[in-house]
Amino acid sequence: MGGIELGINQDGVLHVTSQFHKELNINSDERTLADHFISVISQHDDASAVSVERRSSNYLSICVNGFDFLRFKFTDRARWISIDVTDLDIPEDDARFVAQTNKNQRFWKAVIKDLESLDQFDADVYNSYRYAKEIM
Repeated sequence: MGGIELGINQDGVLHVTSQFHKELNINSDERTLADHFISVISQHDDASAVSVERRSSNYLSICVNGFDFLRFKFTDRARWISIDVTDLDIPEDDARFVAQTNKNQRFWKAVIKDLESLDQFDADVYNSYRYAKEIM
């Protein structure tokens, strides 16, 4: 698995381990977004198997044991997250996912106004992580 691994050690200190052979190209806002959700996970579980990877030129992924459960992009022109909703009970008319027109897909996209609005996705991201961890 190539990527950058972010985690929080037993002392509560964030650690970053690069596993990439190519540039991650993560901007400071994307780093903040990744840190936010990894912190949410680490409040409930060991986040040592969580990594941030660039699997596409269009977005970054947060993965557990190599399985991606969250994709995101946060730039001046595009601000969104896409959550694997496979095992989540999210109504199709959930206003947060209005950007996702095809609700038969594994990932549902949500537009994000700013980094302060991430909290509304914490439970869904954590539950998606738990599902991904279980199947891997």
